[in-house]
Amino acid sequence: SITTLNYMANENKNRVKLGIFVTVAIIFITIGVFSIGNKSKLFVSTITIHAEFNDAGGLMGGNNVQFSGVKVGTVKKVTIIAENQVSVEMAVEERLKDFIKKDANAKIGSDGLIGNTIVVITGGSASSPGVDEGDFLTAIQSVDTEDMLATLQKNNENLVGITEQLGVLLEGLNKGEGTLGKLFKDTSLYTNLNQTVDGLDDVRKSSLGVLSEMQKLTKKLNSEDGLVHALFEDESMVVSLKATLANLEKTANQADAITADVKLLTEKLNQENNALDLLSNDPEFAESLRSMMQYLESSSVKLDENMKALQSNFFFRGYFKKQEKEAKKADN
Repeated sequence: SITTLNYMANENKNRVKLGIFVTVAIIFITIGVFSIGNKSKLFVSTITIHAEFNDAGGLMGGNNVQFSGVKVGTVKKVTIIAENQVSVEMAVEERLKDFIKKDANAKIGSDGLIGNTIVVITGGSASSPGVDEGDFLTAIQSVDTEDMLATLQKNNENLVGITEQLGVLLEGLNKGEGTLGKLFKDTSLYTNLNQTVDGLDDVRKSSLGVLSEMQKLTKKLNSEDGLVHALFEDESMVVSLKATLANLEKTANQADAITADVKLLTEKLNQENNALDLLSNDPEFAESLRSMMQYLESSSVKLDENMKALQSNFFFRGYFKKQEKEAKKADN
């Protein structure tokens, strides 16, 4: 009948709709499974590595393992093996094992500021080989959040104490207590300080004046017309001075010889039965002899004065000291 045919047609439509719905559901379920599997590395070949920590910090199985900021695996299992000792078993993609070195470090971190707890693999030298199945990484103990908060609390208390001490110090300064307080409050101290500064400024100006005069003197001494420049630069001047000194020394030696001869002559004249007795009756010879003696005595005195003046002279002082040292060495 027509009713039966209509019923069968509707039934077929419902079955087709149900088949389509089931097919779509299976497709979505399959996609979801593969998506979750890829995210959890369920369908990726992995190797197992380990690390031991003093504190897991809330780490659980399924949490991520990162290397250089990239997810390379997941935490398989967290096991307490002793007091303050936790073993973490990690599944890492086998294709990435060459990048994770045997001497790499593992530490417990956070995925973001307030994210899940994760294991972060860091370090490793380029010369070290990659990890293998069952390797243990060196664990670096991270700072616990409670310890960080305790440290921050202690720093906060210290900051409060410092602030209070600064308040007391500023209050003392305002009251004029202590050296700094007196400096701020005592006007006489300020006046004395200004006077001291003015005195230092006067000293500075005087020093500048002295330096200016010294510069002028130095400039004059270094000028080509000056005596110092002639002594240091003009070789002929040096030669002339040496010749003058030699002549003076020769004159002094001659004067000593003349004085000795005069002394010997005087001794002979003082003897009896000498030429003086024979010439005593000749007044002209006696007067001539007296004049000669006076001239020699005057010349000897003037020569001694000239020699003393030369010895005290700035340019010849060194020469005479050198002669005196050589004479002392000769006597010894």
